[in-house]
Amino acid sequence: RPRTKVLEAVAVAAIVFTAYFWTPDIFECRKCTEGMNCYDGAGSAGSDDGDDGGDRRRRLAGGGGGLHYVQWTCAPHYYSELATLFHSGQEGLIKHLFERATASSDGDEGWEIRSPVLAVFLAFYFPLAAFAFGIAVPAGNFIPAMTVGAALGRLVGQELNGAEGAATSIVDAGKFAMLGSAAMLGGVTRMTMT
Repeated sequence: RPRTKVLEAVAVAAIVFTAYFWTPDIFECRKCTEGMNCYDGAGSAGSDDGDDGGDRRRRLAGGGGGLHYVQWTCAPHYYSELATLFHSGQEGLIKHLFERATASSDGDEGWEIRSPVLAVFLAFYFPLAAFAFGIAVPAGNFIPAMTVGAALGRLVGQELNGAEGAATSIVDAGKFAMLGSAAMLGGVTRMTMT
């Protein structure tokens, strides 16, 4: 029935919108450190000198250079980790999962995505993506499979980093994200990696 399919698509869109809108407020905001591209509510870079390279468009993340961090409901010069993941677009999201720094051995977390944030992201993203595959709208599963694998791989890499008695103190979580992404993509698309 066409009406049922439309209602199902509208219901899924409402659920996804609600989840993506409210869940970033679960975690506290983090301060933007030197060198981060944090964007304030006006759409300009959150720098003190006001020079944003002439780019006054609202940019969430992804595209055009480095990593961009989303302010969401945070104060100026702060960003929301979960909003940055949820509202970056697919390219920006994958860039964050692959490129974000891993905590250093001296305890400086740098720009690492915290493990609880990744766990909540996966808890929402995976079921919503799986459910969206089954509705009657044209959608691919290539990028969502890469995203789920990258988030899972990064989470494993970060947990290995914090494990007691680990063989090495620093594991590059970005490399684990890439491995997880390739593994998930290989499993979903049934392609071989040669």
